[in-house]
Amino acid sequence: MFVITGPNNMAQAGTTLGVFLKTKNKDLKQLSGSAAISAVLAGIAEPGIYGITLKYKKPFYIGMFFSGMARAIVAAAGTGAPTLLGTSLLTLPGYK
Repeated sequence: MFVITGPNNMAQAGTTLGVFLKTKNKDLKQLSGSAAISAVLAGIAEPGIYGITLKYKKPFYIGMFFSGMARAIVAAAGTGAPTLLGTSLLTLPGYK
């Protein structure tokens, strides 16, 4: 049995990166940049969820949509990880 984990972390990382690229507010740019880095490198998406995307509803809905799409693609392909792994750059060797 394979465990399907992680598309939500990368989807939230993408939405916080999008907020980082689109905003002109320096405080929001700083927060969204650090939240995107923590989501990609360590798989910790909560700062991006609670600090940015829930405040601005549109990025949260975009992240939910693409997380669902990624999870559907992973499930349809029948792939996943043999163990419970989070998704980050540091855990990529565990998927091989």
